[in-house]
Amino acid sequence: MERYAVLGHRIGHSMSPFLHGRLFELAGRKAEYQKLDWPAEEIGRRIGELFALDGFNVTMPHKVEIIPCLDELDASAAKYQSVNVVRCGAKKVGFNTDAYGFLKSLEMLGAKTDGRTLLLGLGGVGRTFARECLDAGADLTVTVLPGDRQAEAAAGELRARSGRDFCLTTLDRAEGHFDLMINATPVGMFPKTAQSPAGEELIARTDRVFDAVYNPEHTLLSRLCEQAGKPCLTGMPMLVFQAVKAHEIWYGAEFSPEQIRTVIRDCNEFMGAHFSA
Repeated sequence: MERYAVLGHRIGHSMSPFLHGRLFELAGRKAEYQKLDWPAEEIGRRIGELFALDGFNVTMPHKVEIIPCLDELDASAAKYQSVNVVRCGAKKVGFNTDAYGFLKSLEMLGAKTDGRTLLLGLGGVGRTFARECLDAGADLTVTVLPGDRQAEAAAGELRARSGRDFCLTTLDRAEGHFDLMINATPVGMFPKTAQSPAGEELIARTDRVFDAVYNPEHTLLSRLCEQAGKPCLTGMPMLVFQAVKAHEIWYGAEFSPEQIRTVIRDCNEFMGAHFSA
């Protein structure tokens, strides 16, 4: 029996066991997957227990804290200095599948990262989205809250790391037409589902929308896009693609597009039954 886990803190709501359980089932592998809800001080004391696993996922708040415990970082983790997948064995190697999940989701949406792009929010996941868009050559505009010094600092770091400039502004000053709008904020997430990070006027100036919120499956933003005839994809595919990549890393798994669509559907149904009103 292979053994895997997700490491984080305050992760009682995590659907990782269900998601990864479905992927193991489809791959025909007998594997146990558990939640390790550990505060930071537990990691050093129980590192042997952690590395006795075949592999594990890492979620908040340990994506950076786990790095000193590892032997090596893959290029994806080194790029973002953040780890969400670890492969155990003779060498403990850290990976980051956030960008992979993001890019595969845009592919599903039929969107490209090299056009005129509007990114709402510059938190942890927002910085990943921004870097991938900048690396692809996008004309990027990022909106943040007025006077958000943390976002301004993140923008400066992003410019230095990417070697590219972009427009940092507030939502009410985002002008013109956009090929793609990306919501990297929690606005619209359960339980505050009656909120949208963008209104009808901005949606009308946008060709496609990716909303990283995955609970609920149909956000207010996605419903407004549907009313306006604009393609919109919410965040569950990104979550599933990240997990699919983890299984590729752990044991070379291969899943068909049909299998991935089935897992996305199953996860939306599971989430709706367990983590919503």
